[in-house]
Amino acid sequence: DGGVNLKYGLTSNLTLDFTYNPDFSQIESDRPQIEVNQRFPLFFSELRPFFLEGQEVFDMRGPVNLIHTRTIVDPRYGAKLTGKVGKTTLGVLIANDEAPGKVAEYLVAPGTLGKDGVVDEVGQLDPAFGRTAQFLVARARYDLYAESYVGAIVTAREFGDDYNHVGGVDGRFRLGRTHNLSFLAVASEHRDEPNGRLSGPVFELDVTRQARNLSYSVSHSSIDPDFRTATGFVPRVDIRRTDANVAYKWWPEGTLISWGPNFTYLRNYNHAGELEDEQFRGNVNFEFVRNLRFSGGVSRELERFGGVNFRKTGYSFFGLLSGRVVSVIVSANEGDGVFFSDTPFLGRATNGNVSLYLRPTSRLRAELAGIFSRFVDPANDTKVFDVQ
Repeated sequence: DGGVNLKYGLTSNLTLDFTYNPDFSQIESDRPQIEVNQRFPLFFSELRPFFLEGQEVFDMRGPVNLIHTRTIVDPRYGAKLTGKVGKTTLGVLIANDEAPGKVAEYLVAPGTLGKDGVVDEVGQLDPAFGRTAQFLVARARYDLYAESYVGAIVTAREFGDDYNHVGGVDGRFRLGRTHNLSFLAVASEHRDEPNGRLSGPVFELDVTRQARNLSYSVSHSSIDPDFRTATGFVPRVDIRRTDANVAYKWWPEGTLISWGPNFTYLRNYNHAGELEDEQFRGNVNFEFVRNLRFSGGVSRELERFGGVNFRKTGYSFFGLLSGRVVSVIVSANEGDGVFFSDTPFLGRATNGNVSLYLRPTSRLRAELAGIFSRFVDPANDTKVFDVQ
């Protein structure tokens, strides 16, 4: 079984990549994540070399990930053009995915009983069998001035009679030395067998200030209940969310380099006007010499699930020690959590991770990482799950 990979530099800044029947068997495995009691799908990063190269060209800021190449599961072939022409950054990706057509050939096999109890001698073919899905992703970004641009995006996936088309514009503008304004506006047209035709928009507007002492940001985003993307990753729709964040830093002269508080407020409604989420979080951050950092925080939240409002209190800790040979990262969260089921309830949740990095020489690095998550039912003080 053979395959071909080709890379060709059209210019010094524009590259063409092509692959036919690529072999992805030797890529690294996905990093482990806690999959128990997750309300929304987990995100797993792209690891395949063909899709990783030039990936930054397709990056977009916003509440949705419109380009997640892992939706192309088993490409028969793919081609990609990435690079820059003058002030315009370009990215175009096409692919033919064989995975959707790898299904049983017959919905009803020959010689089996049909719905009317009569033997079906011919059988009923699955219309998806042997077909491939067609992908197109195109991204353009024009640089206006320092850290400022306007862009456009188009994505499409077609498989048989089903299709998904997404298109829109985005932009980022630097206002003076410390302020930035960004926006995103896209819309989708979608059709599949279970849902029929759907269409819906996504909007976001964001204002930020990054300075030595005072920093803040305010953003508002909306994701329509009928928005769909078949080329990206959107774990949740039906959102109208407002976020506000303010932070302040002091810079003492001494062992303590900087420290200061950080406050975040979040409020999210669905499009029916129901309050789904509300969160207030406060953190204090410390940065010391020799790459030592600590932070601790407390949060108060409302989460609506299954028609029930759950009010939660949580505590968090983060520590980082980064050295030339040894680095350690520790993070932990403890507090109230929701057990997501047909009969949800509030319990005690503890989760976190510990990572140890060793680099004795410039050419050798080892990493040891562990993650854990535990949930306790307070009614009888028993563990619902304990994942390590």
